[in-house]
Amino acid sequence: MMSDRVLCFALMVLISSSLNCTEAFYAIVSKTSAPEDDFTHKTISHRALLRVVARYLEANPRPGSSIRSGDLVSLEPLTSSSLCTAYYGAGQISAIDLEGAIEEMISGNLNVDFFQSLFPEPHFNAEKIKKGNLRLQNTRDTIISYLQKSEPDYSTARTLIGEYLHILQDFYSNTNWVEMKGAIPYEDLGLSGVHILVHSKPSENTCTNCDDGIPGDCDSNLIVAADTLTSGYKSGQQTKKPKGSGDQGKCSHGGRYDQTRNMIATGGINKESHDPQLSPHNSLHEEATLSAMMATENFFLAEGYGLRNNISDDTFLRLFNLRQTSLKSLSIAMDVTGSMHDDIQEAKEICYKLIDERVGTVNEPADYVLVPFSDPGYGPVYKTTDPEEFRAAISNLTADGGGDCPELSMTGIELAILNSLPGSEVFVFTDADAKDINKTDDVIALGQARKTKVTNFFTSERGCSRRRRSTDGQSNANAIVPMTEQRPRRRRSLDAYERIATATGGLVLQVTKVELSTATEIINLSFEGAEVTILIVDVIGRSSVTFPVDNTVSKIEISVSTTDKSLSRISYDVTGPDGLLRNDTTEVVNTGRQLVLVTNLIDIGEWRLNFYDYSSLHIVVNATSQIDFLYTFYSEDDTGQLVPFFGLPVINQNISILLSVTGLEYISTIVNLILTSKNGSELGYVGLTDLGDGAYLGQTTVPSEDFGLQLRGLDNNSVEFYRTKSIDVKVRSVSLTMPSGVKYSLDPGGIPLQINFTISNHGDEADNYTVKVEDAMFVQEFFPDTLQLEARAEFTGYMVAAVKNNRTTSGATSTGSVEVYSNSSGTSNEVNFKLIVMDYVEDYREIEEESSVVTSPVTVSIATTSTTAISSSTHKSTLMTSQQAPVATGATATTSSMSTFASMQSTSVTTEEQPMVTTTTAITTPSTTKLLSTILSTKSSSPTIQEELVTSTAASATTMPSLDDEGTSPRNTIITVAVVAVMVPVIGILIAVCIVTVNERKLTYYKS
Repeated sequence: MMSDRVLCFALMVLISSSLNCTEAFYAIVSKTSAPEDDFTHKTISHRALLRVVARYLEANPRPGSSIRSGDLVSLEPLTSSSLCTAYYGAGQISAIDLEGAIEEMISGNLNVDFFQSLFPEPHFNAEKIKKGNLRLQNTRDTIISYLQKSEPDYSTARTLIGEYLHILQDFYSNTNWVEMKGAIPYEDLGLSGVHILVHSKPSENTCTNCDDGIPGDCDSNLIVAADTLTSGYKSGQQTKKPKGSGDQGKCSHGGRYDQTRNMIATGGINKESHDPQLSPHNSLHEEATLSAMMATENFFLAEGYGLRNNISDDTFLRLFNLRQTSLKSLSIAMDVTGSMHDDIQEAKEICYKLIDERVGTVNEPADYVLVPFSDPGYGPVYKTTDPEEFRAAISNLTADGGGDCPELSMTGIELAILNSLPGSEVFVFTDADAKDINKTDDVIALGQARKTKVTNFFTSERGCSRRRRSTDGQSNANAIVPMTEQRPRRRRSLDAYERIATATGGLVLQVTKVELSTATEIINLSFEGAEVTILIVDVIGRSSVTFPVDNTVSKIEISVSTTDKSLSRISYDVTGPDGLLRNDTTEVVNTGRQLVLVTNLIDIGEWRLNFYDYSSLHIVVNATSQIDFLYTFYSEDDTGQLVPFFGLPVINQNISILLSVTGLEYISTIVNLILTSKNGSELGYVGLTDLGDGAYLGQTTVPSEDFGLQLRGLDNNSVEFYRTKSIDVKVRSVSLTMPSGVKYSLDPGGIPLQINFTISNHGDEADNYTVKVEDAMFVQEFFPDTLQLEARAEFTGYMVAAVKNNRTTSGATSTGSVEVYSNSSGTSNEVNFKLIVMDYVEDYREIEEESSVVTSPVTVSIATTSTTAISSSTHKSTLMTSQQAPVATGATATTSSMSTFASMQSTSVTTEEQPMVTTTTAITTPSTTKLLSTILSTKSSSPTIQEELVTSTAASATTMPSLDDEGTSPRNTIITVAVVAVMVPVIGILIAVCIVTVNERKLTYYKS
């Protein structure tokens, strides 16, 4: 009966999700006995994407370049750094930018396995050839449309491309294409308006029995007609494998993790690895890999239909974080009050020099931003890509007026960040305090969100006791404004500038007018390529600091800062590897609070910095080099597979750290990864496993304090190198996860989507939390606003998103965030998510390969069990959108007044009093209750047309699958659900039988 099937499916979803080791090629690490022999989605994508970039750059050489076709593709090794060096020249641009773009695409690719494992369509399983192809078509069309926008969000585009590539690559692992055609790509796949090969019918047998435990036994098990596509069924996914008869039936995916391999037809056809225990067609693993790689390249570069043919050269380059010029803005926020006359003149000269030196080079600014500010005015913002127009704009700046001393500097900085490219650096020139100091936190948040540094040139030692302005705009050095009430404000302003600089990675340089010309060399340094950080350390008192310089380093920049106000200069010296003093370093600035040194004369070996003041010093050593690394945190599921990590690490949590290292061609050995404290001391060592292609994996336990990461190794001459990540990893006691991932697709027709998030208190004491969800475009409501959690307790809240305006087009995107804030400790955790409007949400739902019958709603009365007791008062509406939602044991949640979901819909929604489920007995997962409570009702605008409410469960944020319906409508039923074949490593098969008594608790379910 319908009620039995709904509850049975809900429980099986929860259990079978733990069985899914992989849906096709493994995601990151193969679980075979020889993982280095297998190609994963990560290795396939990484190698193919590097070839894409190499082929594109060969076809578009730089002026005067001698690069020809084949020169870059044949590089040994072909890496991000070898490509950047061969095309741009050594040290001209950072390979980490290219590597970062590739890793973003790979992340989008892997998320399909992580968050869509229950659905056969994105993996071409269960003969869902037509639906899988439709998914490709719509995703490809959305990508092209999105990248044709005037200012696309490239991060979102990379995520979409990764998703597309995963589905594309799975086609070759999971279908019989390779068996039919060999190692060639299917050119028509995923192209809108192009028909693909016929695929097997529901009544057609496709495989014969074989034993996938015997190598080679399944090589000839396919019996499908010639030129007919088919694929295997897999346990744990929505579509069940039909029963076969005799020795023939439908194909299985196969392998030890697929329970359908024991159903007729036994065995399977997947080609995801070399291991016959996992892949019945393992002998074709390399052919499937080669086909997937060629198809990946074709998506970008195929003549006629490749992405390259549909977007501009500039867009294609920026998609990979490449360019013909810098990706940074030259951004100036300038105080234009009267006393700034000399400063403005100096800033003009620096900008003129930079324009003259950088125009026509790869490090020419991508655009130019100028924001004048004073009091009470600011702006207008001037932005251009023409260096001569910028020269003219800055030439027209004049210093005049200004009223009282403090100026609207924070507003000027904010406007400069907003109008600059992400990853730029804003340079602020002022000699006055901030009148709008209340905007400091907003500026910090904006700078961090846009990864923009803020460096401030503060040219007055007296702050608001600065030189009185003359009526002609010239400064009067002898006229001093009294300081009586202004010292506290000046200290607050300087503190605010320092807070912004520290939070964004910039500097505060308190310099004299004379020193300004030297200090502004820092602007020039900002446009140097391939900058890496060697060392970050804090020292106290007279001390020495050593750091290694390897063969790849071509420039060293040393920055030293102190909060000691008594120093007029920082006393130091520098010695090289030979032990001799280095007098060839350039002292860019030494103000007593800030020291910046630069040298281009590099000796290989250990350098030493000696300091002679009894002060606390913060030291950062940067350099130009191609050896660098990216890092991503993961956790492990019950099968040992890596799964995404959300938000910030939690104290004592076990985590996996995946590194992507650039500059492999210069490295002989990666030694280890060091967890470092804020002062640079070592917190622990992390051993690393080489996964190939520059990927290294390590496991560790999160320490009890904020930490940084330092990679250590040896270059090709066995010289030690350090690379350090300058942003500390913040450690929290509260975690925030989104079980269905961080990227969601919205239906353009306004069908709402419920997205769940889980808050967990990992601390030893109860805590009160404030929850914020921010998204201006699509999120309609969320629950809860505030929350009290006992120690070691968790709570699942939700948000509801929908397209508000039916004129919203496919490709519209919004980036939002969920933040949980601890009211006791003042710390927080945050997860960002993306909402993308995509036409395929509706098309994918409506196009059926088999006939379906629309039925009347079926009322299901349920009670359920869980390890966590759930209680709530009665509420209206089937979506839990009134004032209460499920509350976990030890949790109390409240919310402010929110619009009910029914008011969002154009047609009425049947609502009734629905007591929330209260659980008393135990089942193995607390997610069971959460899943059952999200089998929600939908609206019905006519007796024959039903629109689904797209809901997220613990496994996915897409629609509940179609279930066979017997058309019955029981009110009080006893349901016995047998949960079988739960694969658990080491202990084998666990059989759990749960008896669920159904009585007087109702949820309404519509068959989709």
